[in-house]
Amino acid sequence: MNILFICGREPSYARNRILLNSLKYNKYNIIKCTSSSKNTIKRSIEVLLKFLKNKNKADIIFVGFLGHHLVPIIKFFTKKPIIFDAFISIYDTLIYDRKKLKKNSLASKLVYSLEKKACDYSNKIILDTNQHISYFVKTFKINKKKLYKIPVGAEEDIFYPRKGGKNKKFTVFFYGYFLNLHGIHYIIKAANILKKENIQFIITGKGQTYKKCIKLYKSFKIKNIIFKKETSIKEISNNIAKCDIGLGIFGKTNKTRRVIPNKVYQILAMKKPLITAKTPASKELLTNHKDVLFCKPKNSEDLAKKILELKNNKSLSKKIAENGYKTFKKQSSLPIISKILKKIIEN
Repeated sequence: MNILFICGREPSYARNRILLNSLKYNKYNIIKCTSSSKNTIKRSIEVLLKFLKNKNKADIIFVGFLGHHLVPIIKFFTKKPIIFDAFISIYDTLIYDRKKLKKNSLASKLVYSLEKKACDYSNKIILDTNQHISYFVKTFKINKKKLYKIPVGAEEDIFYPRKGGKNKKFTVFFYGYFLNLHGIHYIIKAANILKKENIQFIITGKGQTYKKCIKLYKSFKIKNIIFKKETSIKEISNNIAKCDIGLGIFGKTNKTRRVIPNKVYQILAMKKPLITAKTPASKELLTNHKDVLFCKPKNSEDLAKKILELKNNKSLSKKIAENGYKTFKKQSSLPIISKILKKIIEN
């Protein structure tokens, strides 16, 4: 089977890379129409030109992330079946999560229309959680039979259990964009609560709420947080390998309730104990005190309490790490994702 793979983001983007690896695992003949350009407009033009050149060679068109704007154009030029990895809602992200556009504005209506058309024009749609599936059915009036769940997973050639150097202090590690979704200010407040403990926090990343978070950190006058700029994926895996606890997300947005981000799967894949907010999405994958330690969303006090619980209970920490790894292998490893993807394609 010839599958034409086209995506709006770079093929190295985690979601695209994992899906490409899954297609390769199933031994399909892949025609890649991708671009690694950092300029979004240039990248879109390059992938569409490649698509027009190769569209007649494909049995199926697989539109990876970020392909919401590509699907209507693809549909115009081909009658081949389209599998669309919507992954997340761009409408929800821009209007409610990042608040880049105002609700009911012309721009927000255009984004909604584009996303709905991308879904309507696709034969099958892939999302990462059941919570996201419910959201798309309700928000965009999509037939649930078109929607399939494929977990995010992790790049297992980079994120895997390893023995390596440990940090001198007990280390809690977080990485990701500074967004309301992630709730980094709750991590900073938890660090302030634990300032007299021998605990070091490492926070890596940049983004929308970075300046506010740094201002909050400075107001506490604490020295137990190290901020690092965004770094390579291999450096991130090295930081996870050295840490004692990996952190997920702690925000208060509706999107927080629907997503299980890359970092969660990557921490599990490296057999490290995970603390993350208890949400409807996280409960799809994880069980409290078995393979994760849940804390209350947007609650610094509870997060600090759970960090101390793992620090002071090594047997619990080890149990959560080992069971988390088993959960990853059983539910979201490459063979599992590949099996789900194969069923979707061959249907």
